[in-house]
Amino acid sequence: ALALESSPAGLILWSGMLLSEAIWQARVPRRAGLSVVQSHGRGDDVLPFSAGAALRDLLVAGGCAVDFIPFMGGHAIPAPSVHASAKLLK
Repeated sequence: ALALESSPAGLILWSGMLLSEAIWQARVPRRAGLSVVQSHGRGDDVLPFSAGAALRDLLVAGGCAVDFIPFMGGHAIPAPSVHASAKLLK
């Protein structure tokens, strides 16, 4: 989403994390106003919750409208994340 020429209509991130911080930090301001649904489990043993929170913070600092859904659980997609994603898609 950050490398595309034009901005997508929205972005859904389930258990995502911050990678390539310097590159993404430079690109995210071009996506200011982008609606994002992001969820992450506090007990995720694949991608640490703190890495998801860092991604959220980067997106928010860049001006994205992030609906962050933390949940108790692991590397999963809970119903509230699916519902928020469906709402964004509509």
